[in-house]
Amino acid sequence: PGLVPALINQVGGGGLLYEYLSPAGASSYSLITIKPVLHALCTLHNQSKKVNAESIPQLASSSLLTISRDLLEQSEAEFQQSPSLFQQIPAVKKSTELFAYLQAKLEMEEDVLNNLSPQGIHQVLSHGDINTGNILTRNASVVFADLEHVGFRDFTDDLAQTILMLESISIETIHSVISHYLKTVQGVRGIGRRTLAQIVCSKTIIASTYQILCMLIYYLSLKRLGYSYSKEESLLATPPESPQKEPGCLVLSSQWKDDPELPLEIVQQFIRLQNLTTLAKSARGA
Repeated sequence: PGLVPALINQVGGGGLLYEYLSPAGASSYSLITIKPVLHALCTLHNQSKKVNAESIPQLASSSLLTISRDLLEQSEAEFQQSPSLFQQIPAVKKSTELFAYLQAKLEMEEDVLNNLSPQGIHQVLSHGDINTGNILTRNASVVFADLEHVGFRDFTDDLAQTILMLESISIETIHSVISHYLKTVQGVRGIGRRTLAQIVCSKTIIASTYQILCMLIYYLSLKRLGYSYSKEESLLATPPESPQKEPGCLVLSSQWKDDPELPLEIVQQFIRLQNLTTLAKSARGA
């Protein structure tokens, strides 16, 4: 119990050899504890010279921005096909407004990224879904689980998702994470630290938006099946009109699907998104 098996060898005659890895168990990370995660991320990205899109064309190549836009289209189509009575539930009606709000966020950050780096920076072999629930440990090292989204995309997608696991995010912490990453990773050249920080800030907004989209879609799918959540009234006042002080750590829990107060957790993630937006504006104006 609590251990995750990883296939490390398959021998003749049907024999399988497994290694059992422990979940990291961290609900969030500091600048110190995030370093092993960054090291594991660099190890993965450094494999890009050995493995590339030409050698494994079947791997996904969609960016986090594209995946988020696809989720929005999917959610809109499913809502249009839902029963009219379901569409009239106040929290459900509010969710459609939230989807529109998130779409505007994505469009705004897409414009920013096109101005900063229209062709991207550096394509790598990317994990694509880094969060606290997908991190395992082997002794003192980190191993990433859940390889469903592995593909070739800009390294800043993974870096932004890693930063979202920090218990506190500021311009200073983003610069520190970038500096530590660049000391270990190979092949990233030709872009200034300030511009890179601005790009990563935009990507954290996209990564946060992606997380909220997954939560909203999951919430609505269970609502349609008749599941009742507590704290649903909290959704009706979301998103806040202005940035708020984060009420404690807002790193997305790896057990969010089991949270009976999921609507409240969604609201908290909107607060973090607002504060990330303010952070990004500060980085662009610095």
